[in-house]
Amino acid sequence: MEKQDPQKPQLIFLSHASEDKSKVRNLYKRLKADNFDPWLDEERLLPGQNWGLEIDKAMRSSDVILLCFSELAVSKSGYIQREYKRAMDISLEKPEGTIFVIPVRLDDCEVPNFIREVQWMNYPADYERLLLALQTRSGGKIMSKKPAPKKETTPHKPVAPKSSGGNIFNVQGGIHIGRDFVDGDQVNYITNTQTINNISTPFEFVSELGTTIIGSW
Repeated sequence: MEKQDPQKPQLIFLSHASEDKSKVRNLYKRLKADNFDPWLDEERLLPGQNWGLEIDKAMRSSDVILLCFSELAVSKSGYIQREYKRAMDISLEKPEGTIFVIPVRLDDCEVPNFIREVQWMNYPADYERLLLALQTRSGGKIMSKKPAPKKETTPHKPVAPKSSGGNIFNVQGGIHIGRDFVDGDQVNYITNTQTINNISTPFEFVSELGTTIIGSW
């Protein structure tokens, strides 16, 4: 079996009739979202390029070719039939047992005789089985999607206590008041010491302070 570069997404050529463009475009988007490299003419061909030459180059360099069939496509004459046959010619150059051409039924059409020996799939019903086939083709590995960047966590700021509408005085241990309480830079209040708790407003602070001092003296 042919080996593929594990670091390179699988190039998947989408062969289809123009009448089936909307369904094939949907398949293209799903493959791209799953980190494959689908080749669709309207996405790859540039103005001025020889589309026949570019399509042939793309088919030859593809890892897998999906031949998309519909009732309209199998009954249509012209280039699409040559493209189908060209895919089969290229598949003959691959080692025996290589998954290269995969028939994809877009409706209840009959699969053409030239490819009936190759197991086909229905789209979109068998999309998961298509992923298994592509995994087998790649040797068991499918390029995973790029991991989403990690979000930086912002440390939570401490929640400030809600204000009650006025100034709150939190006095730990209450207010200690003594008779002899000033001596230079040192506070001396050994005797007649009192503790006043639960002071919450400036008025209560001044009131309790004045009452205590006057009562002490």
